[in-house]
Amino acid sequence: MTENSKYEQKFLIADPAQSVALLGPEDAHLALIEDGLHVQLHVFGDQMTISSDDEVAVHNTQAVLDNLTSLIKQGIQIGAPDVISAIKMVNRGTLDYFKDLYSETLIKDNRGRPIRVKKNLVSGSMCKPLLKVILRLVLVQPGLGRPILPL
Repeated sequence: MTENSKYEQKFLIADPAQSVALLGPEDAHLALIEDGLHVQLHVFGDQMTISSDDEVAVHNTQAVLDNLTSLIKQGIQIGAPDVISAIKMVNRGTLDYFKDLYSETLIKDNRGRPIRVKKNLVSGSMCKPLLKVILRLVLVQPGLGRPILPL
């Protein structure tokens, strides 16, 4: 490619609901990805074009979008912190572990939705028991002395 050429890659968004979750409120997730990975993202219908002067940035963006889409398909709602985590992990070369952060369900809320804890890669095994104790203390109904949610 010439000096002024850009690298481009297409990313297909499978369904409209997935698109809304991936783009974020008012396309906030796109802005985070563009700033964090130094790419330009253009969405038209069910396709997103990733372009940059850096081929690695395009590849990394594709990997981030694939991982975020995978979480959305599992029913996990993503937010700005999730996008930022994915960007940091791809820049460090640890994106392969990104989905593992969401693999375990701590408890379910009163509507049956899972509450997941993003595990710290170092202390993930210590995190779950500690959080259960904290939740028992915090989620106790005043005067009844029992948890609001079954743990």
